[in-house]
Order: sequence, then structure tokens, then C-alpha cells
Amino acid sequence: MDFQSPVKKRKCQRHSTGTTVSLTSTAQPVVTTPM
Repeated sequence: MDFQSPVKKRKCQRHSTGTTVSLTSTAQPVVTTPM
């Protein structure tokens, strides 16, 4: 999941300050909105 979409992980990390959020963002992008 994480290694499959390195571009998404970079975008998530920029939006949020948590590496765990990026992993969950792949399955639940809603978690990145409130965080």
C-alpha cells in the first residue's frame, strides 16, 4: 500500500504531519481531512 503509491504518501505527509495517516489515507482518505 505505502510502497505501491509513493506519490500519494508524499501528498499525505505534506497535508498531515503523521506517517500513519498516509498509510490509512490509502484506505480511508477521510482521516486526512479532519487531521
